[in-house]
Amino acid sequence: MRTTLNYQLIDPFDYGDLKGDVESCIGNDFCPPAIVSTNNVAEGIQKILRETKSGLNVKVSGCSHSCGRHQIGEVGLGASMREGRPKFKIYIGGDNYKLGKLVGEVDADRYDEVIRVLSSIDEDKIRKSKVDEIESLLSKVPSFVKSED
Repeated sequence: MRTTLNYQLIDPFDYGDLKGDVESCIGNDFCPPAIVSTNNVAEGIQKILRETKSGLNVKVSGCSHSCGRHQIGEVGLGASMREGRPKFKIYIGGDNYKLGKLVGEVDADRYDEVIRVLSSIDEDKIRKSKVDEIESLLSKVPSFVKSED
């Protein structure tokens, strides 16, 4: 009996389309400094991006160590604590060449509302960091606080 294996060779520099992708650190399921369960958050974000057919690239970090590289995502969520509550700082417009702009923060359990709002916006506005327009839309999310920067 003869078996034939069928492999597809891929150029190592051709990673395909990573739009609509979510990247996160391992979160508080495995990491002591992490504040939130980034695994659950990443799964929730991926579900929303599929539902809305959004091509956003979202990165999530469970603490200030930034293992999820939230500052370089088109949308980045970086966990922090304020007044004893877990929050997500929201960054927009980052990529591999520049850091995103901090637009504000929201209670961590409201991340899904933030992603729904951002996935409804023209992706070019996010990539070009149209902060005023984005802050205006995010202000409708309960607990959103605009950045003082």
